[in-house]
Amino acid sequence: MLRRKLIAYFPTIVAIVVQVLVIAALLIDQQHDLRSAMALEAKSIATEISKSVKIQRYSVISLQQFFLSSQYVDRREFNSFVLPLMPEIPGLLAMEWIPIVTQAQRQSFIDTARFDGLTEFGFKRWSSSLGWATQANPWARSYFPVYYAEPQVGNHTVLGNDLGSHRPSAEAIDLAMTQKQLVASEVIDLAQGAGKGVLLFLSLESDDAESRINQRQNKSLLLAVIKLSDLFEHAFSSVLTGNLHLQVFENDQSAEAIFAFGGEADAVNGIHLAFPYFNRNWHVEILPTASFRQQYSSNSVWYALFLGLLFVAAMFKFNLSINSEKVRIEEKVRLGNIKIAGNNELLKSSEGRQRAISNLMMDAVVTIDDQGIMQDFNPAAEKIFGYGAGDVIGKNLNILMPTHISEAHDGALP
Repeated sequence: MLRRKLIAYFPTIVAIVVQVLVIAALLIDQQHDLRSAMALEAKSIATEISKSVKIQRYSVISLQQFFLSSQYVDRREFNSFVLPLMPEIPGLLAMEWIPIVTQAQRQSFIDTARFDGLTEFGFKRWSSSLGWATQANPWARSYFPVYYAEPQVGNHTVLGNDLGSHRPSAEAIDLAMTQKQLVASEVIDLAQGAGKGVLLFLSLESDDAESRINQRQNKSLLLAVIKLSDLFEHAFSSVLTGNLHLQVFENDQSAEAIFAFGGEADAVNGIHLAFPYFNRNWHVEILPTASFRQQYSSNSVWYALFLGLLFVAAMFKFNLSINSEKVRIEEKVRLGNIKIAGNNELLKSSEGRQRAISNLMMDAVVTIDDQGIMQDFNPAAEKIFGYGAGDVIGKNLNILMPTHISEAHDGALP
């Protein structure tokens, strides 16, 4: 009896299995399209960040060359060179000059700064309990005070800060002076109160015989203060075509993001992008939002599910009616055989066979704007129309149509 039922409902079971496979294939294809789109965004982001890093590097090195070609750069000259340069540098909050000052030179530097009009200037030491605080008593054999800072508005409070007393800054200074190249500090809370940022240090010490810089400024560093929110918003907002959620981590072991951008994430696992930031190796995680995921979702899954359910229901009802009829006929034959004592031949019933055909076809999806210009051309469309996406994107949809249809189509557009 069980074997008979299995044979009777075998077509229905096959139909269910085929439907599950079709839906799984559609979901996998949608996920592939989604990740492909995210990978494309990741590539654009990497390119934009690389551009920002190059601009920052070029700008600081340009300032270095200005110092090396001058005998002495005073505050006015520093201001005149730096201010026109700053708007072109992504994420730049301030440009500063950091002299290396011995204990014997300390008072001379203080007096010069006050003569320049900074009447409250003094060397300030960092402590975790007090923050930046002015101290008259010496605390080091040499100091690394912020001596020039532009723009002055918003940066006057950092003047005199001894970066040698601040561990992340001191470590970056030591590396910059050792390697003689641009070095980024770890992510810190900026002294300007502008949130998270990094400090880019470049040594002015030069052994070049053609350098005109005097001894006082030869032993010094340049500092570019980078505000992370400005840097990443510039890089991300200029390349994102969809609504994504991005998180930036200082390294691949970081548990907490140093910056987040975009809408609420709609997935746990996204695309990870590692990119070098000078001597640092940052990581970006790109996650889709609900709206971005919707752009790459198709109703074909729901259509397949709906049609599959209808087909399975119809198949089940048909098999049920066939099986019921067969049982009824067999029972009638059995009773008839008993009544006529075997004089009638057994009534043979025919069992109809149903053949389930499932032809999986992936729909072509072509997205156009209000002018009929194609914006997206999926792989199924490439196969159906015989064009590559790169050949048709940016062109009018009517190239895929016969002339008499394309004219009517163009007339229907707004």
